[in-house]
Amino acid sequence: MLTSTLVRNRFGLRYMEDDLYALDKLGGKEIALNVFDDEVAWGRRGHTAAYLLTRYFLPVATLAELTVGFHLLPPYVAQERFAVAQFDPERERLIDHAHSLRAYVYRALLESEAEDEDIEDGLREARGAFGDDFYCEKQSSVALDRVEEHMIDAYGGAAVDYRDLVSMAKLRRSPDAQVAWLERGAQAFPEVMYFHIALAQLYAQQGEVVAAAQSFARSLGCYHHTSYGIFSAAYHALGRDLLEKVPSAFSDTARSDVILAEGEARMQWLVSLFQKGDFETSVRLLSDFRYDSGTDLHPLLFEFLRLHYEALGWKWALAWCDLCAMDEQYERRQYWYQGQLLPRNWDQPVRSFLDS
Repeated sequence: MLTSTLVRNRFGLRYMEDDLYALDKLGGKEIALNVFDDEVAWGRRGHTAAYLLTRYFLPVATLAELTVGFHLLPPYVAQERFAVAQFDPERERLIDHAHSLRAYVYRALLESEAEDEDIEDGLREARGAFGDDFYCEKQSSVALDRVEEHMIDAYGGAAVDYRDLVSMAKLRRSPDAQVAWLERGAQAFPEVMYFHIALAQLYAQQGEVVAAAQSFARSLGCYHHTSYGIFSAAYHALGRDLLEKVPSAFSDTARSDVILAEGEARMQWLVSLFQKGDFETSVRLLSDFRYDSGTDLHPLLFEFLRLHYEALGWKWALAWCDLCAMDEQYERRQYWYQGQLLPRNWDQPVRSFLDS
């Protein structure tokens, strides 16, 4: 099935129509080393579909060892938005590079031109998808270290632009500039966990405990797969420390999120949130647990997740569920959460709820 057909007809995300039309044009083409694929090859492999659903990531191209795809983060979909992200499966890092296919291809050409690479063939293919007026004036005056600011000015930027500017400030040993770019990134893309965690860490290092606690509390409202690799055991330790020092920065839900590290207790909490009707909080926390613990193919958690999608009316996510297959040997698997092996019957609260 064509990716555009899946997203348009089965997911029903018609607001992506212009990008889906462009993707159809780009299928099988190569632009700045990005090889676009207009087929959903993984649709026949249900385990892969389930793995990608945990990251809300739909592949559309490859770039060397990276996968490029539509990032259908639930807050984006609620606002009729999406991102084009790059995903490194080896290091488990996903970050948004643009918020339209047009902007993503523009950025790819811009980077290639800044590196003095020949873009003529790629530009011809891009204009076939986006029109003859696309990238009309070559941007040879844009240096490689100015690509990020140019993309912010031209297209509003994406998480990768602010993250790269933070990295440049770190190399210059300028903590003030790091904080400034992180704050701008957090303001522009509050859904991205990376900015809030990095700010919390920097503020804590500078002794600004209240600011650190506030940033950490904001990070708890984000999906964990948007942390870009800095989500770790140190994150949980920082959260517990900040909760103890500045409890007023944390809501009741945030406090429970920090404290409940034991698997069965956490599952009982998620069931209670669902029963209270707090579906948006519960679906995010359940998605995060599946991501953090590697339980992508656990059928009980998957069925619980589907109930959330039904309650929320997320037809696009339910259609994605129809592509997924679960692990029939899940009861023999060992799962880890926050550095601890999950004990036997950790999933009992969900099992009992589904049986009731």
